[in-house]
Amino acid sequence: LTLYSVQGRGYRLACPLQWLDAARITSLLGEQGRHFHIEILDSAPSTNSMLLQCAAQGAASGSVLAVEWQSGGRGRLGRSWHSALGNALTFSLLWRFDCGVSALSGLSLAAGVALIRGLHALGVEGVHLKWPNDVLGAQDAKLAGTLIEAQGDMLGPSTVVIGIGLNLSLPQTMLQRIDQSASSLADVVGEVPERNELLAVLLRELHGVLDAFPE
Repeated sequence: LTLYSVQGRGYRLACPLQWLDAARITSLLGEQGRHFHIEILDSAPSTNSMLLQCAAQGAASGSVLAVEWQSGGRGRLGRSWHSALGNALTFSLLWRFDCGVSALSGLSLAAGVALIRGLHALGVEGVHLKWPNDVLGAQDAKLAGTLIEAQGDMLGPSTVVIGIGLNLSLPQTMLQRIDQSASSLADVVGEVPERNELLAVLLRELHGVLDAFPE
């Protein structure tokens, strides 16, 4: 966190924090809230790893795990996903399919379509997809990434955990830790959407895409 200090007056945050609230997210989802079970954690190494463990223990389809700060986020090919407290949206969604793992080719692109639809619904323009799992923002720099991990048989049924990391802002100290071109919502939109609303809209779009995907 970046703190400002003024001698004799004290300290304040450079930017206010928007805390995630499961009840508010469910309320914003409206009727679709019944499709999800949302849990918010203060911190975790990896929401994907934790939700994969929950899946093995029988967690229901539609389980969502979001975290305020993720210390060991993962991307494709073992890359690290860096985020700081409050400057990103990092969450994972568990979804169960009747079809087998072999039928899930292209799911990362479908999840990316849901992300783009959600961002467009919130008035965020100038973002597009890069196969297989990236959302690009300003100057074609990486704005969001998707990591999909699957369990199950080739012929079915199967379970996937869809992990999503979305940059809301990127302070200079964070950019110095990232070894590729990166951007944030603050770079492409005048006012960054409130985090709870953002998560609710993305979950709504993901539900629509995942519900239709087997067809």
